[in-house]
Amino acid sequence: MKLTALELAGFKSFAAKTSLEFDDGITAVIGPNGSGKSNVAEAIRWVLGEQSLKQLRGKERTDVIFSGSSEAKRRGSARVTITLNNETGRLKVDAPEVSISRTLNRSGESEYLINGDPVRLFDVQHLLAGAGLGARSYAVISQGMVDQYLTATPAGRRELFDEATGIRALQLKLVRAQAKLKQVGTHLEQLHTVVRELEPRLAVLKRQAQRHAKREQLLETFDSAQKTYFHQMWHASAQEVEQITATVAATSEEVAKARSAREAAENALVASARQSSSDSNLIGLQDQLRRAEADFKKASVDYEQKLAERAKLEDSLQQVRNNLAQAETQLAQAREATTEDSFFTTVHNTLNSCSALIERLRQNKAVAEVELAELTDQLAEAQQLLATEMAGMKSTQSLWQQLEGPLQAVARLQAIEQERRDRLASTPEPTKPSPAEVERLRTAIEAGSSDGDATEEQSRTKMDETREIELAAARAASAAAAAAEQATQQLANLEGEILRERGTAFLSEIQQQAPDVDPVSQENVQQIAGQLAAIGEIDPLALREYEEVQARYDDLQTQLQDANHARENAEQLVASLEATMAAQFKEQFEAIRSAFQEHFHVLFGGGAADLQIVAPETDTRDDVAEADKSTPVSGVEILVHPPGKKPSHINLLSGGEKALTSLALLLAIVHVQQPPFVVLDEVDAALDEANSFRCAEMLQTLKTHTQCVVITHNRETMGQADVLYGITMQQDGISHVYSVKLEEIASLVETNS
Repeated sequence: MKLTALELAGFKSFAAKTSLEFDDGITAVIGPNGSGKSNVAEAIRWVLGEQSLKQLRGKERTDVIFSGSSEAKRRGSARVTITLNNETGRLKVDAPEVSISRTLNRSGESEYLINGDPVRLFDVQHLLAGAGLGARSYAVISQGMVDQYLTATPAGRRELFDEATGIRALQLKLVRAQAKLKQVGTHLEQLHTVVRELEPRLAVLKRQAQRHAKREQLLETFDSAQKTYFHQMWHASAQEVEQITATVAATSEEVAKARSAREAAENALVASARQSSSDSNLIGLQDQLRRAEADFKKASVDYEQKLAERAKLEDSLQQVRNNLAQAETQLAQAREATTEDSFFTTVHNTLNSCSALIERLRQNKAVAEVELAELTDQLAEAQQLLATEMAGMKSTQSLWQQLEGPLQAVARLQAIEQERRDRLASTPEPTKPSPAEVERLRTAIEAGSSDGDATEEQSRTKMDETREIELAAARAASAAAAAAEQATQQLANLEGEILRERGTAFLSEIQQQAPDVDPVSQENVQQIAGQLAAIGEIDPLALREYEEVQARYDDLQTQLQDANHARENAEQLVASLEATMAAQFKEQFEAIRSAFQEHFHVLFGGGAADLQIVAPETDTRDDVAEADKSTPVSGVEILVHPPGKKPSHINLLSGGEKALTSLALLLAIVHVQQPPFVVLDEVDAALDEANSFRCAEMLQTLKTHTQCVVITHNRETMGQADVLYGITMQQDGISHVYSVKLEEIASLVETNS
């Protein structure tokens, strides 16, 4: 790779478009002071990415733009293009020739181009650093840099050695890696902050989602348990009705048999009495006795039936009261779920009044219609108030749904209880029939009859036995009929509840299927219902929010994992770059050190010199640049021992000795790195004739592997040049370029001679 061309337009004194072409060997740029020849070196430095205004001898960015003169207008922009031969591929661009351009307008807008494509400054720096070139590298050495590197502190010389050892490209990568590591750290902190803010809300929503899941599970369990319970209860009730119906039929047959036996015994007794007594009075008494006994039997049967009917009403009333107690328990559970809502205060008070009135209904068997109307009005008032409030309070809808079922159940059961009590009140207490008349007639007949009629006595005993049997059968039949009616009513009530809860289809289904083997108790169903009431309704918007927050939280966790992985990669890259930089710096520094010792000895004709690394110091201040933190050393110390003199500090050397020392260092770096080209801006200005000769000889050695561009006044240096560019400036203040190839002049001289 070599420098093939330089094009300037509007840069400093080169107002017009100016082109310089470069060949192998040494190209010397000469001209009087003030002609602008040093602007050539500054143009190369500027296009290579120089940002320091001090290095460009300016105070503002626009100072590099031609400012005009008395005879020429100022330019609106400055543009410099450098062309490099890239046949060796040293520049990481897939092209045999690479042009780099930099443009600056007076408005402050700047542009970088690589082969005509816009790029960033970092892209230019990274490309050049990979090839060992750069704005602040040893490739462009201005006249002020000679003393700068010698008189600088060890830390000040570090930049030169960063470029010289080839770690500049690694430093740029390291700075980017450190910036990325810092960016990833900031991103991680932001993610952790968002996660910490999100976790409390997610925990609340998660609990609600768990409650919803539990409620759904309980609903499923309740649905299954209720179905099983209703299924078993219906079949049990239906079986009980069937069994009691069969019992009623059996007891009816027993009553018929007992009646037939009793009538036969009565007929036998009458026949015996007629045969044993001819007394008409006795026969009359016997007829009266039969009628009295028949009346007593009929009264006894009627008495037993009324007792059974009253017992059935009392059992039915007790069943209704039990159901009412269960409904009130559900109502209490619903009230507990609504105690925290201020809206239900009025409803709660109204329901308390209803409960008190219900208690009076229980204690009073005969309740006035006024009190029942009062209960109905209060319940209607609570429902009307609830409906009014629900129009503006959506949050109470689910609470009213919890109260509506228990309230309706209480009202329905209260009406049934009142109906049962009314029926019980309308049924008078039965009066047990007295057998006194029967006993009187029997005594009279016994007194008037003969003492020894065994047949009549046996007939009478048989008749009494059959009467007792008939009476017992009648009682059993009455009890069976009452039980059958009660069982039928319970089955009807159960079917009504099933229809309300599960519908007609379910009732038809369970009537056609056998019940499950595992039983489910009513207490179990009520317990599950209580748990559901305690959980209450779940807002579906909260569930949707939970899904959204959980998805965001999962995404943040994924981002955290990715960020942690990126941080680990960045940390590994930083560690790898630091290790590579340290190893490469050490290797290249030792080579430069050896070359410096050799070049110093040649330029001074003796003496000795050395380079020593100043160990880095730990500095964690935030204001220290990343590039300063990324270097493997903190500085380089230069030790010199000119021939015939004692070892002395670099600041104690003469100007010529300093210049030779600087040249020895720069030429040593060029010797080791062998850059494609080097630009030397009047670095030989302070040398005497003898030292200038040595310097010129070394340039001849240098040009064998490095293209040299020398800006000089020195005759020895000009004598070694292959091409001369002369820079002149006329009255218009614009630099003009003239070129001469010394090989062509030498050939012409030889031809003429």
